[in-house]
Amino acid sequence: MPIVIRLINQKSDINLRLCVIDPNSFISLRDALKNGDLDFLIYQKDFFNDDSDFLFTPLLARKFSVLVNQDDPLYLKPAVNIADLQGRDIWIWNPKYKLPTIQKLIDQIKASNIDCTLNNISDGMVLSDYVLSNNGIGIVPGVLYDKHDASLRYIPLDSNVEIIYGIAALREKFEINHGKEIIQTIKQAVEIAKSEW
Repeated sequence: MPIVIRLINQKSDINLRLCVIDPNSFISLRDALKNGDLDFLIYQKDFFNDDSDFLFTPLLARKFSVLVNQDDPLYLKPAVNIADLQGRDIWIWNPKYKLPTIQKLIDQIKASNIDCTLNNISDGMVLSDYVLSNNGIGIVPGVLYDKHDASLRYIPLDSNVEIIYGIAALREKFEINHGKEIIQTIKQAVEIAKSEW
């Protein structure tokens, strides 16, 4: 996000202020947009699927990753398929606001008829702790990763389920809040960041 601020400052006199909101907090993300507490929100598309009050602009799509510790037999695999989850205790990151995409992945795993235990967990830090302490493996959105932690590895899950991330804005305030300019700038920042992934 620092790239976004630099680009906005170079292009215009818009005063962009960024804040990080825990999706598991008691803040209603939709209400924060409707009340004007937030003008834009970068989040998952399926959170806004059923609400025509919002415009949503996709930025990128990511699949899920399997989180394992360095002692796990999956650690060296380049990718994990659903059959590899056989016999495992699995902690699936699932926020307070249940998202259809995550449920679709859970349904896909269940439909594969493998024998595994699926547990929902909304706290990513606790999920990581469970994995580190050999209490199972994790499944997290592909954008959630810590590339500096060598004791954990995020391995792509071979599944057709993707999460679409993008920018949501209240439809009626989109133009007033410089929507087109902000979205173009964020898209540019995403492309710059992607080149470093």
